[in-house]
Amino acid sequence: MLARNRRQHDARGYAQRYADLLAQMARAYPYNWFNFYEFWQPPERLGDTTERAAPVEEASG
Repeated sequence: MLARNRRQHDARGYAQRYADLLAQMARAYPYNWFNFYEFWQPPERLGDTTERAAPVEEASG
C-alpha cells in the first residue's frame, strides 16, 4: 500500500520501472512484439457481426 503523502511520487516510480522493463524486453527480444490482430481493418473486414446501435436522434422542441 502506498503512503498517502507519497502516493503520487511512488506511483510515478512504479510506472517508470514498468516502462523501463518493457523497453528492456523489447530491446532484448525485438521479434516477439508483432501483433497479428488486424486492429486497423474496418469491422466488416474482420467478420464482425455485432449489431451497431442506431444513432440517437435529437429531440425536437
